[in-house]
Amino acid sequence: AGCCGPINLKLCTPTPCTTAFPYHAKIKGLDMCFKKQQLSKAKSGPCDSWCTTSLAADDGCGGCCGPVHKKLCTPCSNKAFPYHAKIKGLDICFKEQKFAKANSGPCDSWCTTSPAADDGCAGCCGPINLKLCTPTPCTTVFPYHAKIKGLDICFQEQKFAKAKFGPCDSWCSTSPAANDGSAGSCGPIHKKLCTPCTNKLFPYHARIKGVDICFKEQKLAKANSGPCDSW
Repeated sequence: AGCCGPINLKLCTPTPCTTAFPYHAKIKGLDMCFKKQQLSKAKSGPCDSWCTTSLAADDGCGGCCGPVHKKLCTPCSNKAFPYHAKIKGLDICFKEQKFAKANSGPCDSWCTTSPAADDGCAGCCGPINLKLCTPTPCTTVFPYHAKIKGLDICFQEQKFAKAKFGPCDSWCSTSPAANDGSAGSCGPIHKKLCTPCTNKLFPYHARIKGVDICFKEQKLAKANSGPCDSW
């Protein structure tokens, strides 16, 4: 009977926030993204706990957090490579924060937003165009992308994406024209479509009374139910 409040406040509208700063708040009409939910609710936090999508934002402490251009949310929109580093003036995105801090990592640990970048090892990581971070249609639950027969397939693990094949529960597709490569053993393809849960905070999908509901945790999606702040 409405115990969770107005349903318009429960819509899964995707935010501009990143995997590293997933919690969204609107402050003075501008988008701010925080590392922790408690800080986004408070609309305030330490300098290293937030980023913004706008140069018009301020830190609320008279510039104590430094120039606002250094607080812009990163261009690392590929969910598999969320950690940002600026190297030789170019944007490099890493899988793990430790590599971003070190400004270096193994070939499969990073991607770049610019074809002008280099791998720092004289091409040992292969053609730079194959290292571009082009955002994929993949979800938080199935972040690893592969192009198979011209169609987008998303996998839970990178090894399956590289192999372009995996167990039935390891992948989803963005197209009903796809097939499972095993004569339909994974069931109807419409049941293998990637979910509409594009908000990184609520990645787990359930279909309830014919409507899409997105949960924070898989166990709640499986149960088709959860606390008000879980979906």
